[in-house]
Amino acid sequence: MGGLSSVQFETLRTLVQSAPDAALRSLDLAMESDTSGGAAMGEIRRLIAMESADRNVRDRVLAPLLPLCRAAPRPLQRLVFLPALPGRLWRALNAELPSLAEAARGAETTEDEPFPRPDDVLCREAGKRVRERSGAFAAVVDPAEAACLAACLELAPIARRALPRLSDWIGRHTEERTAAARVAYKDAVAVVEDGGPRLLEMLMGHLEEPWVILRVVSAVMDHPGDDFVAASELASFGERVLDDIDARLALVTGLDLSRGREAGAEAGRAVHVATMEIAAFEEAIEMTRNGPWAVRLMGQKRQLASAVEKRLKFVEEAIAAALPLQAGRRKGPRGHPRLSHDPDLAALVRAETLVAFTPEVRSAAAVAGFGAVRAQAAEASEDRLSQYVEDLLEVIHLQAPEAGRARLYLDAAAELLGLLSGVKAAQLVRRRAAAA
Repeated sequence: MGGLSSVQFETLRTLVQSAPDAALRSLDLAMESDTSGGAAMGEIRRLIAMESADRNVRDRVLAPLLPLCRAAPRPLQRLVFLPALPGRLWRALNAELPSLAEAARGAETTEDEPFPRPDDVLCREAGKRVRERSGAFAAVVDPAEAACLAACLELAPIARRALPRLSDWIGRHTEERTAAARVAYKDAVAVVEDGGPRLLEMLMGHLEEPWVILRVVSAVMDHPGDDFVAASELASFGERVLDDIDARLALVTGLDLSRGREAGAEAGRAVHVATMEIAAFEEAIEMTRNGPWAVRLMGQKRQLASAVEKRLKFVEEAIAAALPLQAGRRKGPRGHPRLSHDPDLAALVRAETLVAFTPEVRSAAAVAGFGAVRAQAAEASEDRLSQYVEDLLEVIHLQAPEAGRARLYLDAAAELLGLLSGVKAAQLVRRRAAAA
C-alpha cells in the first residue's frame, strides 16, 4: 500500500486537528492496537501522535483554565467557558505568537523548573490580546466574556503555582500554609482588580468537592466569622454553598416515590453531600450568634434531619404495601405472604424508591443526627425481607398452588433486598429460588 497523496494528507490532518479530545484519544488507542503495516498507516499514526503531543502541550499551558471549560458546569461553579475554548486559544496562540508556542513545545517540566516560563508568557500574552480583541484572538470568545477570560489568563501563572498547594490549603491549616494562601491571594489582587475572588473561582474548578473552597477562604481570612465573610468580596462562596444545601434538601423533601430507585438513590446522595457541605461550612467559618449565615445553617441542619427521618420511618410501611402479609399459621405478630393477587407494580416502585434511599444516607447518619432512626429502619426492613423470602421459598418448595405467584413476589423481594443490603444478597435469593 502506498503513502497518502498530498491532498489526502492535508485532508486527514484537518480532520485530526478538528477532532474532539475524546475522539482523538480513541483514534490513538485504535492505532496502538492496529499492527497493520504500510506507508499510509504509518503517516496516519504519525499525524495522530503529533496532534496528541501538541494537545498535551496545550493542556499544560492552559492547565489552570481547563476545568472551567465544561459542557455541564459542576455544582457551585459560576466561572464557565465553552469546551471548545482551549482549542480556539491554542490555534490563536500558534497563529499570532508562533515562536512562543514553539518555545512551549520545547520546554519541559523538571524538579528545578516545574513551571516552564514559556507557559506563563503565553498565558499573559493571550490575556492581553483577548482583552484587546486583536487578530485571531477576536474570535476566541464571545465579546461579553472577553474581559473575564483575559483576567483568567493573566492570573494563570499565579493559579499554576497555587494548584500544587491546594491540598495543603484545604487540609490542616498551619501558619506557613495560611501565609502562602494569603500571598497568592494578594498577588492575584495586584494583577487585576477582582483577582482574589477570581483566583479562588479558578482553584475551585480543580476541586473534586467544590464546597471545600471554604477552607481556602478561611485560610485567606484567618478563620473569619460569618458576619465578616458575608459582608466581604468572598461572600458568594458561602452563599453558593448554602444555596446548594437548600437545593439538595429540596430533593429529599420533594422526593416523588413514584420515580423509583434512581430517584431514591439520588435523594440519598443529596443528603450525603449536604451533610458534607454543612460540616465544611462549620469547620471553615466561625458561626456568630444570630449571624447572617448561622441562623440559616442551623435551620438547614434541622430540616435535613427531619426530612430524612420522615422518609426512613416510612420504609417498612412501603415494603409492607409491596409485599403484603395476611394472618396465618405462624405464631407472633407477623402473618405469611398474601398471594391472592399479582404484585402491585406501583407499590413496588414506591418501596424501591425508599429502600434505595436508605443505604445512601448511611455515611451521613452519624454526624447528621438520624443515625438511630436509619439503623432501626434498615434492620427492621432487612429482617422483614429476609423472613418474607423464607416464607416464599417454603411455598415454592411445597409446590403449593400459589407457587407461580410466589416466584413473582420472590423476585421483587430479591430486588428490594439487593437495594438494601447489596447485590450479593439478591444473588443469594435468586440462587436459592433456582434450586427450590
